[in-house]
Amino acid sequence: MNKRFVYHSSVNKSIEWYTPYYIFEKLNIEFDLDPASNDFSNSIVKAKNYFTKEDDGLSKEWNGKVWLNPPYGILTKIWIKKAIEEYEKNNIQIIVLLFARTDTSWFHESLQYFEQICFTRGRIKFINGTTKEVAKDSPSSGSIFLSIGNEMNKAVKRADFGTCINLRGK
Repeated sequence: MNKRFVYHSSVNKSIEWYTPYYIFEKLNIEFDLDPASNDFSNSIVKAKNYFTKEDDGLSKEWNGKVWLNPPYGILTKIWIKKAIEEYEKNNIQIIVLLFARTDTSWFHESLQYFEQICFTRGRIKFINGTTKEVAKDSPSSGSIFLSIGNEMNKAVKRADFGTCINLRGK
């Protein structure tokens, strides 16, 4: 066995990982809604409105400028589908932060609906939903920002998290 190879399990005890403060400082956007949030998470996001697990953001209508860092794992696909539905129905602007799981079906099925994808340079150390502390270890993969809407696309690109690619050829 190669001793330089380190296996890092992607299976975690918590599916709640919150976005670190510096992401929002760099984005410099006032969001209208965070549909997958809680009191602690929204103290970082500072969206005008947010839905908790008890509110069930998947059952609500979304509007305005939306931030989405959904629960990861099997739920990711469901939240992405909802974001696409809300974009088509309510013409929301949105930034979605996800692990870069480019091999998954949800990634390929949903990519056509977004205007921009940005691959992060390095890995984001998220805030653990249980301990409320920034993770000491890096996650098992990099992250991506998917965005729709002129203001959202510009904010992510301006924040310079990594390489951004326009998906609509505009």
